[in-house]
Amino acid sequence: MSYYLSIGFFMLVLMKVVLLVLPVFVLEWCRRRRTRFVHVMLRLAIVAYVSIYAFGFLHLNVLASDRTEDLTSVSGVSQTCRLR
Repeated sequence: MSYYLSIGFFMLVLMKVVLLVLPVFVLEWCRRRRTRFVHVMLRLAIVAYVSIYAFGFLHLNVLASDRTEDLTSVSGVSQTCRLR
């Protein structure tokens, strides 16, 4: 999204709306023809989203704290690492 932000704030908002509305429109259109398929795909998308979120959370918090402990043990000095 940084590309669209570099073009302008209006373009960023427009692309966020398009990327939200377009998939919902397609899914609603498909739901009328293949209801079961759309329900299964939506459930898979939810599982994928939660998995990616959980992996990102673990990567930024748990693995980052392991790296901080490694730096402290090597240098012998207690350091604080601030995560963004």
